[in-house]
Amino acid sequence: MVLARRHRSRAPGKEGTGAAKRRRGEAAPLQTALDDVWKPRFRVLGADIGLGLLVSSALFALGHFATEVHPNRLAVFFPALVFGWLRARTKGVGAGIVFHALCNLFAAYLARSYGLGH
Repeated sequence: MVLARRHRSRAPGKEGTGAAKRRRGEAAPLQTALDDVWKPRFRVLGADIGLGLLVSSALFALGHFATEVHPNRLAVFFPALVFGWLRARTKGVGAGIVFHALCNLFAAYLARSYGLGH
């Protein structure tokens, strides 16, 4: 089954990775910090995900919308779900960064192919 319900509890006094990084003075990705607030409850294709993924994806879409106020800018919510899944699966941001760059290149290619590029 691809989607499985997670019932994981942390040991008393054991903090999430975001809290540990903040204690050391390091920056934690937003999704990691949100996962500390709302514990991941589902396992999808090997990645523990939860409400933190949805919230960070919505914020990602709102950030794109703020740069150009047009409803189609909110469509990046869906690739953001993939970026967040990659972050959860790999425990790092590198795969998401590479995938984001590839998405940008593909979007630019499509825009030029259809004569939409500047």
